[in-house]
Amino acid sequence: MTGKGDPGPARLTVATPTRPLDAIPAQTNERRPRRPPVPGAGGLVFNPREKVLLIKYPPSRGGAWAFPKGHVEPGESLEQTALREVQEECGVRASIERRLGETHYSNSRGVRRVITWFYMLTSDVRAAPEPGFRAVFLPPKEALRRLTHAPDRESLQRATQASEVNAGQSNVGAASAEEEP
Repeated sequence: MTGKGDPGPARLTVATPTRPLDAIPAQTNERRPRRPPVPGAGGLVFNPREKVLLIKYPPSRGGAWAFPKGHVEPGESLEQTALREVQEECGVRASIERRLGETHYSNSRGVRRVITWFYMLTSDVRAAPEPGFRAVFLPPKEALRRLTHAPDRESLQRATQASEVNAGQSNVGAASAEEEP
C-alpha cells in the first residue's frame, strides 16, 4: 500500500557468489558518452554533358538511389576516399574540384555517420558499376526526383546552384551584352 509520501516498494540488490555487490553497476542518470560518428566521403560527379552520377545500392545495402560514398580506409584522406569510392562503386575516374560540405545521419544499424562531399568532374559518359549496383548519369532535375534521401537532394541543389553562379560570373560581360536592346 502506497500513501502520500510513500515511495512504494524498495528494490533490493543482492550480492551472489557469481555477482559481487561491487560488480553491480550503480544506477545513475548519467548518459553513456556517444561514440563519434564514423567518417566517410563521396562525390557529386558531373560529366561533360552536365549530368550527375547516381548509384542505386543493392537491397542488402538499403536499395537507395544516392551518390557514391564509403568508409575512410586507414591512412587515407577524405579526398582519396571519395575518389576511390567513385571508382570502386561506379567504375568512373574523376577529379575533385572543391569540397561541398558534410551530411550527418544514422544508418539502418543505428551507426552515426558523417560524410564529406566533393564536387567532381569526369570525362566519362557511362558508368560501369560493381556487381549488384546500378549507376547512371542523369540530368540534375531527374536526379533530384530519383534521390532517396532529402540531404542528398539538398546537396545536389547546392552544387548546381554554385555551378550556375560560377558559370554566370565567368560570362557576366557576355550575358549583359546580350540583354541590351
